[in-house]
Amino acid sequence: MEEKQLPPIETERKFIIRIPRTSDMRRCERYSCSAIEQIYLPSAAGVTHRIRRRLTAGRSIYTETVKTRISAMSCIEEEKEIPKEEYSRLKGLRDRNRRIVKKNRHTFLYGEQVFEVDIYPFRKNSCVMETELKSESERPALPPFVRVIKEVTGDHRYSNASLARSIPADWHEEKTAAPQPPRPKPSRRMQNRKKASRAVK
Repeated sequence: MEEKQLPPIETERKFIIRIPRTSDMRRCERYSCSAIEQIYLPSAAGVTHRIRRRLTAGRSIYTETVKTRISAMSCIEEEKEIPKEEYSRLKGLRDRNRRIVKKNRHTFLYGEQVFEVDIYPFRKNSCVMETELKSESERPALPPFVRVIKEVTGDHRYSNASLARSIPADWHEEKTAAPQPPRPKPSRRMQNRKKASRAVK
């Protein structure tokens, strides 16, 4: 009798970072970029059920994933590839309380660690970076071009399932000063008045 293989356990660390330059990520090994559409289905507490379309180099792959949380950093993940027709069917059953999540994912290898950088259209200068670990005690070296704003490992408000509902209030972004409009050039009459005023003084 064959032993039933247990689903893999996914352990990861997650960070909010400044959006890196694409050129820096491209220089890393095994770089790829995908456009992702992610849809959540109704599920029980502690369980995330989603479907995903991932477009890479003109080819779409459709998957269905069920994640069961076992700790702040780890979960049991069961994933399978599904046909486009099944994706379309399940899309009609989506959780209407969650928006469809769209993002661009940049994946690359730094050292021996694979990093995934997710850039969302609703953030201007920050994004999410994840890396999968062998154990919860592992502390991987981060790429030198990555500027960490804060670590959000274990903060489930920053999971894609939660972002589909709302953006955390403490996910702040640096504000750039708005460009000031050019000051109008004084008229010739005003210039003459200033000259006359200086002459009187």
